[in-house]
Amino acid sequence: MIREILDTLKNKLEEYLTAYFNSPEGYVQIGGIPVGSDNAPNKLSLSVVNLERETAMGIGSAYRMDKSQEFVERLPAWYLNMDVLFASVFDEKRYAEGLDVLSKVIYFLQQYSVLDLPDGTHYTIEMVTLDMQELTNLWSMSGGRYYPSVLCRVRMLAFESDVIQSTARSVKVPGVEINS
Repeated sequence: MIREILDTLKNKLEEYLTAYFNSPEGYVQIGGIPVGSDNAPNKLSLSVVNLERETAMGIGSAYRMDKSQEFVERLPAWYLNMDVLFASVFDEKRYAEGLDVLSKVIYFLQQYSVLDLPDGTHYTIEMVTLDMQELTNLWSMSGGRYYPSVLCRVRMLAFESDVIQSTARSVKVPGVEINS
């Protein structure tokens, strides 16, 4: 699921950016930020920097009725939010071009705040604001070299196993008698 989301983002961004820029090799890559000043690929890099539990969903019931009218117990789904860093990793000679690319990426994210996957699932994308200390921590984790970037949260990834823990039949006729 994570890779499918990143691949879809990459493909849609690549399509969007080709309307503004001419780059035969493309501008978008999925991967970490290269360490060192000589390794800038002159691309927009999409990196997962965090996965966290979505607390608004709570914990759902483990029991659900299936098609055969039996109750099926499954472990509750995990709902996660994924933070994706869109970093403009361009060398010094092409720094201004990298800023142009990042600007178009921000326009894209504002315009397409809902990501539709080929399988029909939808995810919302929202910008995450980091203060200077959080930004410093993020880039220190990435190797220390700062590149212009924007951090976005892809909301509500649902991880739910199909493994059935147990089944139970529903009660159709009450078996309780009342003595008068």
